[in-house]
Amino acid sequence: MAGILFVGSEMAGHLLSDMTELPVTYTGTIQDVEKCRDLVIADNYKTVIFDLKQFRDDFHVIASEIKKMSMATQAQFVFFFIGGSKKTNIVVALVEEGFHCFVLNSLNGPAKDELQLCLAGYATVEDIAHEEPIETIAEHSDNSVGKQIVIAIGGCCDRIGTTTQALQLVKYLQFMGHRACYIQYNHSGYDFVGRTKDILQLEDVDNDIGRVTFANVDMYAAPEHIAEIKAMGYEYLVYDFGHDFSVTEWLEKDIRILVCGSSPYELDSYSDFVRRGSQSYASNIIYNNNVHYIFSFVPEADMDDIKELMEAAGDHTYFSAYTPDAFTLNAANNPVYAAITEAKNVTIPQKKRGFLGLFSGGKGVNK
Repeated sequence: MAGILFVGSEMAGHLLSDMTELPVTYTGTIQDVEKCRDLVIADNYKTVIFDLKQFRDDFHVIASEIKKMSMATQAQFVFFFIGGSKKTNIVVALVEEGFHCFVLNSLNGPAKDELQLCLAGYATVEDIAHEEPIETIAEHSDNSVGKQIVIAIGGCCDRIGTTTQALQLVKYLQFMGHRACYIQYNHSGYDFVGRTKDILQLEDVDNDIGRVTFANVDMYAAPEHIAEIKAMGYEYLVYDFGHDFSVTEWLEKDIRILVCGSSPYELDSYSDFVRRGSQSYASNIIYNNNVHYIFSFVPEADMDDIKELMEAAGDHTYFSAYTPDAFTLNAANNPVYAAITEAKNVTIPQKKRGFLGLFSGGKGVNK
């Protein structure tokens, strides 16, 4: 992993100077929490530390945006709020979102002790009882249960990367503030979800409905429970069709993606796919702008040729960046998923509170 990212100035993060041997990258002061998003997922950081005092956003916005960032990366999140109380709104809101590593003490010695615990993965702030409920992202979503969007990802041939694209798409949608899940829906005989559970010895499972959760991604290996899955409130259901699937069923989904490649074998497989079924299927796939195409491992020099080859579908043809870890969002692919899904970034409306609102245990100071 790439070491530590400190979201804030080097002065604010001075405690780190002799606390770790890992390389530390400082972003400099950032007042708008949304401007941190791409920086946090730009590299495979082991730990991301946020200086909360620099932000000028409402505490609800800070907490929800940071939660979305955490869904897109496997980094550990730590929070500097030197001199602050654990009962402050921003700390309570972050604890509500499942974060527990905070450096609060204003004295260097105790603060370093807290930081050492955080870097070792230990909680320094446990659950906090509070009277007023904190708003959640789901309450402000632009999608609701009953308006679920189903995305179908199929491949033109085997081992083309449908699973990676499906997982990356789930991570992207989470990054944008939406609830999304992965559904294994292929006939290859390879149980990706089950193998992931066994290899990683995962314990966050629900065998009754075939759910396995890893890196904040809910994965389902039992599509026969789709009615129960839909009832759980996901806004997006991302189906991994693999390469052996019914074109008719694939075309029935709301958003259809075909993963392709540029090698002679992969291009030939793509041609075979187009010829499947009746001519009307081929016409629908190629000319009606109803399908999106993601090409993997294409040299930049060949991209224009590929788009020309795709003819009328060229405007719906995209190129995926190299993604070695499917469970960590590769920000280079964000423009691709943004164009395909048109998913909005779900942000809780700001109340235009000022800096002092972060330090208030109540409603804060209105500006």
